Amino acid sequence: MKPLFGANVIVSGTLFGAATDEEGSFVINAVPPGSYWVRVTAIGYQPEAHRIKLGPGDKVVLQFKLGETVLLMDGIAVTASRYKQALQDVPVSLSLIAAKDLSERNINSIDQSLKYVPGVNTHEGGQISIRGSSGFNYGLGSRVMVLYNGNPMMTGDHWAVSWYAIPTSNIKQIEVMKGSGSALYGSSAMGGVINIITQTPEEGNRINIRTHTGFYDRPLYPEWRWTEDNMHFEGTAVDFSTRLGNIETTLSTSYQANSGYKENDDRRIFNFMANLASQVNPRFRIELLSGYGKQDGGFYVYWKSLNKPYHNGSDPYGFRTRSTASNFYAFPSFTYSLNENMFLSLKGRYLSNDLEDKLQNKTSDS
Repeated sequence: MKPLFGANVIVSGTLFGAATDEEGSFVINAVPPGSYWVRVTAIGYQPEAHRIKLGPGDKVVLQFKLGETVLLMDGIAVTASRYKQALQDVPVSLSLIAAKDLSERNINSIDQSLKYVPGVNTHEGGQISIRGSSGFNYGLGSRVMVLYNGNPMMTGDHWAVSWYAIPTSNIKQIEVMKGSGSALYGSSAMGGVINIITQTPEEGNRINIRTHTGFYDRPLYPEWRWTEDNMHFEGTAVDFSTRLGNIETTLSTSYQANSGYKENDDRRIFNFMANLASQVNPRFRIELLSGYGKQDGGFYVYWKSLNKPYHNGSDPYGFRTRSTASNFYAFPSFTYSLNENMFLSLKGRYLSNDLEDKLQNKTSDS
């Protein structure tokens, strides 16, 4: 019998659990006195459960022997029915974007990843249409709900999403539900639901740093060139996560700069996210997800002429449109487990969005 690494160990009826290490061992601390079922599951193995009874100060040693089984699984989703399901059991059409897909394609914004999902169209204003459910109604919303760990991210002014405020480096997966979700999420989800789920901190400290840079080639013809500067882009993302006892902490930040290939199409983005959680007792959990994002840059609306396709044609009087946008959000939540199959959840939501447009005279640039 060989040790099984990475098996899930759960104390049924509570929020306590652990994962086995390389030697097949696990430790679960601070479980209060009482009678419990301890259940062990692992992909490719049959689950097993033992009944235990704990008194004050008791320590229990358990040994599990899992038999192998054949299991085909494409992934786990929670958006379709608001509880965990294997992807093949989901009753609606649902697509998953894994963290590996984001990393391999160097995705730096959530809306970039949605372009690879069939049937999903994005608009620069932060709105989405799934299978043409409602088209684009700028300022009114497109009836597609976007969630961040189950919390609505739609702004209150024009019912869109500030993608720049969401770091991508600590995302576990993105679930795209194609079809009406109004029965579970309200009328705002008549066109579908997109749920962005972050990584769960593991024991110990984890630090991840990712950076990228690149350059644009010059336009083919000299008359197409609107600048002699090197056009480039770069970005850096830093993540930190830790779990000490019953306290989980996740911090994530990133900065991106893009000079743009066309005139007045540059962007600078900064964002920060903090997720703090505490398992107060086996049944009660509190969590706070908060973050801030800022974006400033210009708008290339249309070309100036056939001979100058990359020059900004929307500024005939020497002015160009610039904008600065910022977004702050805070989502506190309180979860109480009634039993193994039922829990109560109380969530709060605060989201502030600010946008400033201005005309800038090109001759006054420093």
